[in-house]
Order: sequence, then C-alpha cells, then structure tokens
Amino acid sequence: MSRVTDTILVTKEFDMFAEKLKEINRFFFFSDHSAALTDSEPTGPIGLVSIKDIKLPRAWYGGTKYLQTDIAIGAINYLDIDGFVQYLKTIEWKYPESVQLIVKEEESDRFRIINLMEVPKQNSGYFGYKNVPEGHVPLPKSCEGKHTIHKSNFPME
Repeated sequence: MSRVTDTILVTKEFDMFAEKLKEINRFFFFSDHSAALTDSEPTGPIGLVSIKDIKLPRAWYGGTKYLQTDIAIGAINYLDIDGFVQYLKTIEWKYPESVQLIVKEEESDRFRIINLMEVPKQNSGYFGYKNVPEGHVPLPKSCEGKHTIHKSNFPME
C-alpha cells in the first residue's frame, strides 16, 4: 500500500541549486521516508530530482527557451508535507521569497501551492510612481502633467 504525493519545488537559486538539492534531499534520508521504501522498490532516486539533472536530456520540457527557474520534482511515498515545509524553512536560501512547494496528494484532484515565505504586498507603484492616490491610474512619465485618468473611466467588471 502507498500514499504518493506528487511534489514540485520551485526556486531561483541558479548556480547553487545542485548543492541546495543535496541539502533538501537530506530530509528524505533522515526521516521515515527511507523506511517507506520497504513496501515497494524505488523507481528512482530517493527525494527530488532537478529537471536540469545531467541524466536528463537538455531542455526536454518543451518551448523554445531554457526555463528561468530551478525546479525539482519527485513522487514521494508518505510525504509529511508539514514536516517537509518546516525542514525547508531551516535551509538558508539566497531568495527565500522565491521558494514554493507544489504538492498533489494521491486522494486530491488538484495541486496546492505552499509559499515557503509569505511576502507582504507592497504598493510598488505603476510606471515608477509610488503611493498612487486611491482610484487613480498614473500614466507613463512621458505623459506626466499632460493627462489624468481616473479608474471610473475603466470599469473592471
């Protein structure tokens, strides 16, 4: 018997990702996951595998460009999702706000996304503007002082 969780980890560690992946996969060797292999033979490495793994064809995933993010995938038997998330939070990430765990448990119909670190939403402005008054949509700086647009002119529904 098994209970498989399809697991995808996304981040942007770039050249450090291979080393990070070794640290991530320690979770699977020092938890009950290694014991879970007794009910069946593993079909691949224990833990997650980078989609850029040298054993895989280069750019096997389709499209005309290389992916601009690091992705590791795995089908993990009896994954303790909460424990794995807590473990991931102990790792020192270069860009912790970019780390997302995407999981689909065997009995679920869809994936769910778990952000390792919640990033507060900030008003970053539009076209370089900060603190835009409520209800106003600024124009590019090239039009500054020439026009004003109010959002009531552009219904959102």
